[in-house]
Amino acid sequence: MDDDSVQLQNYLADDEKFHILQECARGKLYLAALNGDWNSVKDMTGIQRIITKKKETTLHIAAAANQEKFVRNLLRTMIYNNPYENLTAVNEIGNTALTYAAATGNVNIAMAMLEINSDLPNLHSGVKPLCMAASLGHRKMVQLLYSRTKEVVREWKEDEQDDLFITCIEGDLYECARGKLYLAALNGDWNSVKDMTGIQRIITKKKETTLHIAAAANQEKFVRNLLRTMIYNNPYENLTAVNEIGNTALTYAAATGNVNIAMAMLEINSDLPNLHSGVKPLCMAASLGHRKMVQLLYSRTKEVVREWKEDEQDDLFITCIEGDLYGKQKKLYCFLLFSFWRGSFEIRNINHGLNI
Repeated sequence: MDDDSVQLQNYLADDEKFHILQECARGKLYLAALNGDWNSVKDMTGIQRIITKKKETTLHIAAAANQEKFVRNLLRTMIYNNPYENLTAVNEIGNTALTYAAATGNVNIAMAMLEINSDLPNLHSGVKPLCMAASLGHRKMVQLLYSRTKEVVREWKEDEQDDLFITCIEGDLYECARGKLYLAALNGDWNSVKDMTGIQRIITKKKETTLHIAAAANQEKFVRNLLRTMIYNNPYENLTAVNEIGNTALTYAAATGNVNIAMAMLEINSDLPNLHSGVKPLCMAASLGHRKMVQLLYSRTKEVVREWKEDEQDDLFITCIEGDLYGKQKKLYCFLLFSFWRGSFEIRNINHGLNI
């Protein structure tokens, strides 16, 4: 064997030894991170490195194993050695160690990472940490990560926002947010929720939305602010949302008699009085004696009212009479005519032009 061959063989042997040593070091780091055994690796150089075939780093493994003390020790060593780069290291599918921490729900580990890099929740190409936490039902982690990502969440694709919203609902993570929205709508406290995303959403077990509650509570200013946010986010769909028995928020507004709230809704969707499967807004207003609301809603529904079933028209007519919405002087007159109505009479309200 010539000298060149001997040198090559020695080089290959050294290279093989190096790889074996590297594998041993990676194995040692993996086990230490998995078990939280900081003492066994604290004197090693380059503790934060890729240690698995999936390109996971020591921090990934320690975070996934929920080893809080190990993570804190590791982060302290990283402060002096490219902490930003080390924290943003991703595995083969683009997940940072924060996504792993989000999966465990350990808020302390996440906070330790965020103290070094507050933008970390928004830097990823894999599973978003917020989505990971939501999918696993970690309420406190969701609250923490959302507080750091809410501005960015608004820039997510619509289907991504939808997925997050649905995930949170299925995991019952909106219970806290729903309660906050309910109280704000009930009390007209717009300032307390104005920075939340998805303010208009289902917030009660009866499938009532924020708009339903604000309208029912007669919170005109809150309703107007909410409607302004809805203009840029499916206003038609949001306004036509119904509760479990088919009532839109307009039916709730009709119940209060607040014409200004109803008008604000109608400015966005003029067909709203005719879109329902529950109590008709016009009938609701009539049954509660809200004359001005009846006048407003009838002016928007009179063509449709003529297509109602006969018993529905009868109910509306009787309700208007009993509620004195035709005027006291016409009340007896209307009752007498109603007995002959189905024969040959068409009844008109002289004052308001109602054609029933």
